[in-house]
Amino acid sequence: MEGKYEEAEKYLSGFTTMDDNWHSMWVFFELRKQKYLEALEKKDLLKALDILLKELQDFNRQSETIFKEAMALLTLENFREHPSLAGYGDTQLERLHMVHSIKKSLLWNPMLQGKLHLPGANNFNVDDVVVNGEAEAAPLGGRHGNEPGRRN
Repeated sequence: MEGKYEEAEKYLSGFTTMDDNWHSMWVFFELRKQKYLEALEKKDLLKALDILLKELQDFNRQSETIFKEAMALLTLENFREHPSLAGYGDTQLERLHMVHSIKKSLLWNPMLQGKLHLPGANNFNVDDVVVNGEAEAAPLGGRHGNEPGRRN
């Protein structure tokens, strides 16, 4: 199964943009980071470099350190050699962790307060798109950060 990160971003863009607030930026970052790590895991260095330069570059203004670390991952035989990713599991498990963290961040996002009703994991559209690679019309994470408690 393959995550459809572009579809997930497009869906979320109907509700918020990366520049709206910290929570929104964090969600877009997590989607792109996971996409990048999956390209590295598949040893598709051209795709990983493309993601780094075209998609993760947007976050360089928030943290040069994160961008530099992401760049350094390209030089490793196995990105899990990096201390911050030593506990990174298989793709499906990491997608589940990411979606769980994203859900929390969406619930805390002031731009989305009162606009979203997040059903259980099996019905949540971002779950379907990212974890299973399936997009269905549905109403609208440590490993992936500590975003939910952070406020704007």
